[in-house]
Amino acid sequence: MGVVEVPRDRAREFGVLTVDESNRVLRFQEKPMDPEPIPGRPDVTLASMGIYVFNPKLLERLLRADAEDPNSAHDFGRNIIPGAIDNLRVFAYPFEDVRTKAQNYWRDVGTVDAYYEANMELVRVSPELNIYDEQWPIWTYQEQLPPAKFVFDDIDRRGTALDSMVSGGCIISGHASPIRCCSPTCACTTTRRSIARSSCRECASASTAPSATRSSTPVRWCQMACRSASIALPTPSVSS
Repeated sequence: MGVVEVPRDRAREFGVLTVDESNRVLRFQEKPMDPEPIPGRPDVTLASMGIYVFNPKLLERLLRADAEDPNSAHDFGRNIIPGAIDNLRVFAYPFEDVRTKAQNYWRDVGTVDAYYEANMELVRVSPELNIYDEQWPIWTYQEQLPPAKFVFDDIDRRGTALDSMVSGGCIISGHASPIRCCSPTCACTTTRRSIARSSCRECASASTAPSATRSSTPVRWCQMACRSASIALPTPSVSS
């Protein structure tokens, strides 16, 4: 089981483990109200990352046995893992640097607040996760989009983005204080401390407070995490 150390006051959001000196798991609690701390460190708890390595045949046997148990809730964290700990040798693998023993970067984004905080961290000057590190590239799908564009050099409508990440396809226009934007799809909008994702549209005369915004409105080309920015979304092409 992959594990990380988390502050005890936030451990209610995780599965919590107790291990011995060899990292063998002794107990596991799924999202307990009173998380058990690490011995000698009352403010820190060992939490599951939700990453498990099983022998395939063993996992199949455990799942079949659980499926046949009428008293089971058939929940992985509440039934499968505790049952394996009681009857098998289960070990925790600390997610840390093998040389320095420092904990590696990891964020759980299972809640809206956690997802928001993880994105806001990325716009800091020196975030813990450096997505610009050429020695540790992130390989993922990249939609082919035109570069982000900042339009208008007029004093009252100059495109502005502060402490922000602006992805390809976005058009930024507006005024710095208050930040506003005008375009065919976005008029007089102020966006602060928000995450605007693809398929998201800011409407006329709207003001977006801290939030993780998502809509089913069919507008593309906006991938943005910002503390303060004005955005204008280009109208996508429509095909039948």
